[in-house]
Amino acid sequence: MNSTTPNSKLVSYATAIVVLHTLVTLVHGAAHVSESVYGSVLDTIFIVVVIWFAPIGAILLLQMRRWQMGSIILLVAMAGSLLYGVYNHFILPGPDNVVSFPTGPWQGYFQITAVLLAIIEAAGTLLGLALVLRNLTRRPEIDLTP
Repeated sequence: MNSTTPNSKLVSYATAIVVLHTLVTLVHGAAHVSESVYGSVLDTIFIVVVIWFAPIGAILLLQMRRWQMGSIILLVAMAGSLLYGVYNHFILPGPDNVVSFPTGPWQGYFQITAVLLAIIEAAGTLLGLALVLRNLTRRPEIDLTP
C-alpha cells in the first residue's frame, strides 16, 4: 500500500486492531473449548463468518485499495462482533456470561478476553466508521502503478 494515501494511517490502525482482535479471539475461543462452553450452530456460523473471517477479509480488501467495500465490511464485522459479544458476555444469562462462566482454570482468561474483545471491537467499530465516512464520499482513485 502506498503510504501517501489518505487512508494509510487509518488502515494501519485497523490492521493492528484486527490482528489484536484475532489473537484475543483465539484465547477466548480456547477458554470456551477448554471449559466445554459451546454455542448453537447459528452462534458458530456467526462467530466464524462475522467475528473471525470478515475482519480479516476487510483488511485484505483495504490493503488492495478496495476502500469502500473494505470499510463497510470492517464496520459491519466489528459492530456485529461488539453487539454479539456484549449481549452474550454481559447481558444474556447463561454459561457464556462473564459472571456465570464455569469455574475452572480458563475462567479468568474468559473474563479478561471478554472485556478486551469489547474494547477492541469498539475501537474497530470506530475505525470502520471513520473509514466508511472517508471513503463513501470520495471518488475512486485510479491506481496507475504496475
